[in-house]
Amino acid sequence: MNEPIRNRQDFLLFLEKFSAEAAKGGLTNASLPEFLAAMAGWIEDMDGYYTNMNQPFCDGETLTWRTLADILCAAAVYE
Repeated sequence: MNEPIRNRQDFLLFLEKFSAEAAKGGLTNASLPEFLAAMAGWIEDMDGYYTNMNQPFCDGETLTWRTLADILCAAAVYE
């Protein structure tokens, strides 16, 4: 799910697709506890991801709709 997410409406469209994927069993971390643990782990390490991908990342004070989508996608599969 790499479509541009620039605003709340874009994020809502992303979230509908993400939800549909989850409903089909497309998440590695399907239970809420697994998903939340993976989310916490990825958030802790996300600066490394963005550095390795040569992409800007949030400064710890602000969060974009794109970053929120990245967090959800990563939490679905992060181990």
